Amino acid sequence: MREHNVVILEDDMEYLGNFLSYFENYNESVLRIAGFSEKDSFFKFINQNNIDLILTKEELLSDIEKDVDNKKILLLTEEDGIESINGIKTLYRFQHMKNIIRYIFNLCAESIPVKRDIIRVKGGEKIQIIGVYSPVKRCGKTALSIELAGSLAKNGKILLINMEEYSALRKDDGENNEYDLADLLYFYMQNSWSFELKLKAVLQNMCGFDYIPPMKNGSELRNITVEQWKGLISEIGKVSDYKIIILDVSDIIGNILQLLDMCDFVIMPYMMDEISVYKAAEFEKYLKNNEVKIYRIPMNDVINERYDKECLQMKVHMFMEERGLLILNG
Repeated sequence: MREHNVVILEDDMEYLGNFLSYFENYNESVLRIAGFSEKDSFFKFINQNNIDLILTKEELLSDIEKDVDNKKILLLTEEDGIESINGIKTLYRFQHMKNIIRYIFNLCAESIPVKRDIIRVKGGEKIQIIGVYSPVKRCGKTALSIELAGSLAKNGKILLINMEEYSALRKDDGENNEYDLADLLYFYMQNSWSFELKLKAVLQNMCGFDYIPPMKNGSELRNITVEQWKGLISEIGKVSDYKIIILDVSDIIGNILQLLDMCDFVIMPYMMDEISVYKAAEFEKYLKNNEVKIYRIPMNDVINERYDKECLQMKVHMFMEERGLLILNG
């Protein structure tokens, strides 16, 4: 995929400096950013390069509008809630910088026409896929997934994909949650050439690991085939450098066993009451018949009268140590 050029024309030097600094730290060579405070340098640059997007403020628009395609302009406004000005898209300039960057990624992704049969390879190393699933309900499955992702992220890039109908990961944390797993899946199924940009527009970060915000309408998960899940995960592997992808799997997913079959191994949290132990044993037997590696983690002491985070951290650390997951780069 070719590099995309984004230019910002801004007369507020402090804002320009902060924008460029944040963008360079957030971006990983997918987009190329150039910033200018002087119009002469700005015009010289855009005349010599293929520009995908220009950011500026309304006060500077009259100076460039006659020489630039309005479809390539994004106005940074000082007032929130404005969708467009004279047909030109706008974005509130003082919102969280992460939101602005994600919006830029999304604009660039959706402006590129669909191309088929394009091979995209970023790395070459095999991504390890860990499934977290249990037939036992309310056993701390998502808490375990999050803790595992955070611990593994100390040694490498980790992605968590939550596949629950109602997820604790969908929360109002002050960041833009406009894009989610449904958007990424739909974009992937269009076989778009710009999947890497869309992925970066969707990703959120927590405790050092990346995650894809769960679907707003979790019932849509029922309609996604195992082949589509496998294709999406494979595509993520091609355009990223994640060491491990963790799948937090729920019962709403159709053909759970086929999905878990693509995992290197499955972690099964469970409770120690008689019924839960029986359920866990039956499911474990079924997985072993399908030659899927499974590891049990009892959660009674984590979810007792109260949630014990320190106990969960200890369990995850011991599991990682036993499985040799503490050193990912060695």
